[in-house]
This record gives sequence, structure tokens and C-alpha cells, in this order.
Amino acid sequence: MIDNLFQSLIDILLKLVIAAIPVILAITMPVAAEGWVAYKKGDTTARAQGRLTFNPIAHIDQIGTLAVPFICFIFSQISHSGLLLFGWAKPLVLSPGRLRRPRIDTRWVAGSRIGASFAMVVLWAVVLRLMPPGDPYSLTGVLRQMALFGVQVNAIFTAFEVLPIPPYPGGRILVTFLSYPHAQQVEQLAPYANWIMLFLLFSGVLGVIISPIAGLAIGLAGLLTGF
Repeated sequence: MIDNLFQSLIDILLKLVIAAIPVILAITMPVAAEGWVAYKKGDTTARAQGRLTFNPIAHIDQIGTLAVPFICFIFSQISHSGLLLFGWAKPLVLSPGRLRRPRIDTRWVAGSRIGASFAMVVLWAVVLRLMPPGDPYSLTGVLRQMALFGVQVNAIFTAFEVLPIPPYPGGRILVTFLSYPHAQQVEQLAPYANWIMLFLLFSGVLGVIISPIAGLAIGLAGLLTGF
């Protein structure tokens, strides 16, 4: 029994190591893409904050990027529930008023996060296809598991980002199509969005919403890469 417990602990630790890089990149790279696109559209705020970089360290939030995904991961292992991670990067404060065409450019800036997450689904799918099946404890086996996890977690974050709730990209895009009074009403949800998502996550409701969207992202990546 002790041997089985020890082996289970080793497996969980290995899964945690495999998950760490894909999760951190999944959370931080879309923020970097958002800052870069905003800069190209005329908003220099990200550069002033030192956030115009694809170095993930600059975007890590100790709670949202490290603690919350870790808790979600451990919860999924203990409960044997399906993979459903949640997290966020250090807040990136942008100034939409500095954009050359605020309404249209906001769609590009917000859409860049969705595009970056889906691009990472595709990139990890390419890695997965290049890694032949093998011993799960070998280097090739670990990389293959990491790539598979990368596909899954980025599909989940792609699904998160299309949700029509500010400040998530889907919500910010939605606001650009609304009249000013309606946009103001929707934007009032923004300060509470992460906590609303955490409640929906642990209540099980979020999984019902997210899973079909994530599955669609994985399916599209499969068509593009043949993995």
C-alpha cells in the first residue's frame, strides 16, 4: 500500500512538472500579444509598464498565475475530475483612448488574446505530432505529455477568452458593438469577473460552458496539424 501511495505521489509530482510550463505560457503569452498589438495600434501604455515583452516573468501574478492554477490542478487530481484550470496574469492596464480608432482597434487588441491562445493550441499540437509515443518517464514521453497538456490548457483558455464578460476579450469585443448605456451596464461586471469565474468553476457550471468551446478549438487544431 505504501508503494502504491509513493507511486501515486511521484505521478502527481511528474504531472505538476509537466503542467507548469504550458500553464504559465498559456496565461502570460496572450497578455504579451495584447500589449504588443495595443502598442502597434497607438497605445504605448504596455511599453511604459515594461510589459511589451514575451518574457513570461514580466506577466506573472503570484496569485493568478501560480497559486490558483496550482490549487485547480491539485483539486482535479484529488477529485479525479476533468481538467479545468483557471488563472490570470498580472493585470495589464491599457488606455483605449490612445488607440487611433478606439472602437475598431479594441476589437483587434482583445482579439489578439484569443488568437494567441488558439495559436498556442496549434503550436503544442505540432510538438505533439513530432513526439513519437514512448515510455512516459523518458524525455520524449515527458515532452509528449507536456505537448498534450499544452493543447488542452490553451484550448481551455481560448474558451475562457471568448466568454462575453468584461474584462475577458470576448466581453470587451461585445462592448464595442453596444450602445453607450448598454456598454456601461456590461462593463460593471469587470471588477467581479475573476471571482464570478472561480465560483462557477468550483460549482461545476463553468465546465459545462467551457468544455464544448475548448473541444472545438482542439478539433480545429487537429484539422490544421493532423495530430
